[in-house]
Amino acid sequence: MYLANEGRLIATILSTVNVVNSHGKQQYDESELLRWLSESVWFPTNLLPSVNLQWTAIDTLSAILNFNHNGLALFYIISFNEIGEIIQMETKRYLDEKRFETWIIKPGNYQERNGIIIPLEAEVFWRLKEGDFSYAKFRVQTMEYDIAERF
Repeated sequence: MYLANEGRLIATILSTVNVVNSHGKQQYDESELLRWLSESVWFPTNLLPSVNLQWTAIDTLSAILNFNHNGLALFYIISFNEIGEIIQMETKRYLDEKRFETWIIKPGNYQERNGIIIPLEAEVFWRLKEGDFSYAKFRVQTMEYDIAERF
């Protein structure tokens, strides 16, 4: 949970055990927005060009994704495979309140779910001078879109 008005990041396990409880508004605003953008591979319409989101080609298999929101200017370097699937998203992100490190998401195993092709797996890691540190692996079990009820 991110408390935007307080500039505080609180992460819990099962809403009971705090694993992060930190302050620092801009660092956490940026980090949460980068996380949201990375999760947009599961909601691809979020990545369509708009006033706030622009794509700039680097070459045939990579592009820069620029996103501006409420005064924050963020970017990802996006790598694609030959059929246009996103295979890597790389940016700089705060590891803590002072360390700004390379953060990478590697989505994969693309399949159709409810008429939309999405990655069913993703690995997230930090590229540190000591080496890559993988800290999360995700596997989508089910995906539903346009559900007209509260969850």
